Amino acid sequence: MRLEYAEGRVGPAGEDLWFELDVAATDDGALEPHLPLDVMVDVPRGSVEERFVAALGRGMASIDWHGLWPDEPEAGHYGSAKYDGVQVVFHGDHAQWGRWAEHHTVFVHVTKFGDLARAQKLAAHIGSEVLGESQLGW
Repeated sequence: MRLEYAEGRVGPAGEDLWFELDVAATDDGALEPHLPLDVMVDVPRGSVEERFVAALGRGMASIDWHGLWPDEPEAGHYGSAKYDGVQVVFHGDHAQWGRWAEHHTVFVHVTKFGDLARAQKLAAHIGSEVLGESQLGW
């Protein structure tokens, strides 16, 4: 597991500060001044989502699944391992985290420069649709 401050922090001498508390052994009061954190951990799909949402409560967070959408040469669509994936932002409506919101938002990430037609096709594949304007992703 890798933990970093979600927004870079520097010490008195201009040095980068890193998060060093053991999250599992730290109480809420000691952890709160360090929020928000960026936590990266690989876990099997379906193993932590329900516990994550229950622990989050009314807080703000996201879960990201990086992957690679299949190539569709006939439509000019090609996967990008660095930029393809799905992101759920809990209590927010911006991929880059904005203001707190009552709802959750799912983002479909496609290529570095975005591809609305591809995002619409992927959303339709699960019976949904793209809502709102394109946003800068990862």
